[in-house]
Amino acid sequence: MRIFENNRQLDAAIKSGDFLFKPEFAPAGFRCSCCGEIKPFPFSGGGTGYALNHQNEFVCYECCGKNDAEQLKADRKGHLYFCGDKVSNWPGTLSFPVYHRSYSFHNFAGRNGRCDFWFTAFGANWHGVCIGKHNQLSRVRQIKG
Repeated sequence: MRIFENNRQLDAAIKSGDFLFKPEFAPAGFRCSCCGEIKPFPFSGGGTGYALNHQNEFVCYECCGKNDAEQLKADRKGHLYFCGDKVSNWPGTLSFPVYHRSYSFHNFAGRNGRCDFWFTAFGANWHGVCIGKHNQLSRVRQIKG
């Protein structure tokens, strides 16, 4: 299996034509910069199987969930995706059920354009706001009580 250590190597292989995200170029994968595990590229379905950190290194979806959890705990605020009955990070590896939501008017998004929702994470209550009927990205923050 061909292993890419960072996005720079992958970009160079794609630009030179040595690699494309097609089944005939499988098996290929990447090394996660957090856990060090080698993960295969998913050649069917959606998603890449990885994210990139600030150093342009690969991070597997499982480590994305761990890193997002640590960041939320430290900052007590952040961004998650509101999906109706749950809220999650981008790859879906960190998820919490929503126990209440409320829709209201928003001056830009209009009638029922603002959704306030509440969920429990890390033993604390959190509040989130999603603006727009065709949007999932939400601001969340830990609340008292």
